[in-house]
Amino acid sequence: MNKYDKLQREIKKFLKEYLTEKQIVSKPIIYDDRIIEEIYVDNVLIIINIIIGEHMSDIILDAFFGGNSELYENQSITIRLHNIPNEEMQSVNIIKAFKEIYPKFEKMVKYYKILKEL
Repeated sequence: MNKYDKLQREIKKFLKEYLTEKQIVSKPIIYDDRIIEEIYVDNVLIIINIIIGEHMSDIILDAFFGGNSELYENQSITIRLHNIPNEEMQSVNIIKAFKEIYPKFEKMVKYYKILKEL
């Protein structure tokens, strides 16, 4: 059991509920300091990586286009958050930031995919 167990459980529960409409590749992978989720959106692999640090936490979203072709590309966005001393509020802070950035990232992925197909 690590010091982030409760926080990780809350984030994992949120991701499961939030991503119900998405094509999930596998269950979230949980390490000591991170949660990794893989999903497909319009046949584009998106990897969600939430890293929990002592003073800062990161939300990293990566989209991979054309995985096995010469036209392989990826798009990425990272958000860095200062950790809140109150563990209850830290999960709220991470979830709120994710809810703000993920829809924008997904739109960017869809738009970028359309541009690549032109």
